[in-house]
Amino acid sequence: MGRLDTIYRAFADYRKNTLEDRACAKVRRVLARADADGDTVEVVRVICHIEEDWIEAIEQGLEHIGKAIEEERQFIRSNGEVVPIEKVKNVSRESVEHLARHSNLITKEQKGEDIIPDQLYTVERLSDYAVYENRFLYMLLCYLRDFITFRYDKIMELVTTYNGSLRMRKTADADGRRTAVEFKLDERLLNDPFLTENNPEKEKIGRISDMLKGVLLYLSTPLMEFVSKSPKLKPPVTETNVLKMNKHFRGAMQLYYYITAYDKDGYTAERVVKTLNPFSDEVADEFAESISLVSFLTYEHGMGLEEVLKERYRAEEARRRELEEQRHLELLEKLRKRIRDKGCSPEEYMLLLEQRNRALEQDSAQLRLARAEIERLSAETKRQAEEIAALTEKLAASERAFAEQAAAHARELAELRESHAREIAELTAAHEREIEALHEEYGQKIAAINEEHEQAVAALNEEHARAVEELNAAHESAVQALNARREEELAQMQAEYERRLSVQQEEAAARSAAYEERLSRAAAENEAGRRALAESSAQAAQLRDEAALSMAKYNALRKEHGLFTAEDDFTTPETFGEIEHQYEVFRAFFKQEWRKTKKRIRKEVFSSLSNVAVPSAPAEQAAQGTETPSPEQAAQGTETLPPEQTAVQQADAPPAAQPTEQGTEQAAPAAGQEAWHAAQAAQPPYADGQDAETGAAQEPPQSREKDGRTE
Repeated sequence: MGRLDTIYRAFADYRKNTLEDRACAKVRRVLARADADGDTVEVVRVICHIEEDWIEAIEQGLEHIGKAIEEERQFIRSNGEVVPIEKVKNVSRESVEHLARHSNLITKEQKGEDIIPDQLYTVERLSDYAVYENRFLYMLLCYLRDFITFRYDKIMELVTTYNGSLRMRKTADADGRRTAVEFKLDERLLNDPFLTENNPEKEKIGRISDMLKGVLLYLSTPLMEFVSKSPKLKPPVTETNVLKMNKHFRGAMQLYYYITAYDKDGYTAERVVKTLNPFSDEVADEFAESISLVSFLTYEHGMGLEEVLKERYRAEEARRRELEEQRHLELLEKLRKRIRDKGCSPEEYMLLLEQRNRALEQDSAQLRLARAEIERLSAETKRQAEEIAALTEKLAASERAFAEQAAAHARELAELRESHAREIAELTAAHEREIEALHEEYGQKIAAINEEHEQAVAALNEEHARAVEELNAAHESAVQALNARREEELAQMQAEYERRLSVQQEEAAARSAAYEERLSRAAAENEAGRRALAESSAQAAQLRDEAALSMAKYNALRKEHGLFTAEDDFTTPETFGEIEHQYEVFRAFFKQEWRKTKKRIRKEVFSSLSNVAVPSAPAEQAAQGTETPSPEQAAQGTETLPPEQTAVQQADAPPAAQPTEQGTEQAAPAAGQEAWHAAQAAQPPYADGQDAETGAAQEPPQSREKDGRTE
């Protein structure tokens, strides 16, 4: 009989004594009806729906694992050594062959035809079960143990956990008794036997338990215990010929792939909540009974009625026993009377009593057998508990071994990640070093300039403050001395005091003049420091522009050679602002250099034109090739060329004429055609030959006169 049955039987017996009692019934009725709306009982339980696919896969795999363990695969390991002849136990073929190759082992004088060596090579053959396949089976069983244990423990925790709560708050008046009670009960029970026994997934849970027992049984076999002492196998698993071709090892390999790829829980949990509110009449009466019992216990122990009630209980029990004996005697008397009335003899009456005693003895024998069976079952339960404890200890050891394996795997993974990080760092090191070198170089220059300036300003300020403090201190000390001296000698040496006062005033004036001079000198030095600071700031700005220009050149080279990667992102506000600054600096640099380039191109073109010899041309050719500009062309800005250049253009004009901005055609000089094309190629990337600075249209290089000079 379990705990629930015992409590229920005791409560039923208790209710038999109080159910029909009018006073108890009245109190229960009042308590049950008081504040009944607030009475709440809530019970929470979890129902697990276990998936069957992984159970079937493991069951099938365990059959193959058992057959594979039964094969007890091994290999023979031969250990050979040279030992004295006295220690040789047996001679093999290898011993004779070794002796034939090593005649130096024969050193004794031989007697007769027998050859007896001093030493002999012996071979010891040992069986080694730590083959790769058996180590794989051990690793698989460890994986299965952890795989099944994790899910089995979680499922058992969910389905066998009882969570109940009771909320009750009542105030009742009955027969001059005022009762106020407040119940608040929260209970959590693990491994509830009722939930375990009445679980709808009991059959699947039993299968999982059997699988776990089978795995632990396989791990406790002599073969696996021997393999456990060998180095542990670590993934990935190499598929040997045995793992591929052998039926049972192939089945174990499939199970390994299945559980390593299985990433689900294997079950789903359904939370079921049952709430009682309001209570039924029967339930409310039973809870009111518990309140009455608590009230009685409070009154009994609070009033110290334990002994009084105990004596009254004993007296009542003695009275009931007397009544029971009286009824028994009356029954015997009725039986005797019945025997006399029926004419039975006392022997027959005794025979009936003996038969009754035998029946009672048989019942007693059956009771003793039942007790013996209970004792045997208790011993068996104790033995099983000890076995469970031993298996639990083994399980803990296996868990520790698995934890070590997991830690080793984590270390290997960390090493791989570290090597990968090193490779990435090596790939990006060159780029980072270049960038860091540029930043460090220009940062050092800027920092040095700023530091030098700050040191200079700080030194000037410190020197100025020190000078002011010294002058103030000297002045204050002098004034204090004068005042003290005047107060001490005022009465006695008034005249002397006035003389000294005049002298001190003159000295103070001189000191003030010196102070003013030093103050003006310090102000001049401070102004020089400010100018130096401005120059340093300008230099720093120039260095920053140079750095931005260098970075622009660097980025342009990387873009030209296709060195940009997906990690080079210039879309963020910081990076885009940086390349925008680089663009502005480069644009200003380009404008500046373009102005210089235009002057140089013009100079080179005009220099080449001045070195070309002017050929003599007939008057008809000059008349045919020379065009007099019209008044409109002159008004539009067409400049008149010197006669020498006109003749050169007529003689060496290229086949194609170059259009000018005004719409007229100006022939490019033959001698400076190459320079002319170079000038055209050097035009800035603005539409229609516009100036890089103003955007105005540019004319081709021409010779023109301005203020008596040829440009």
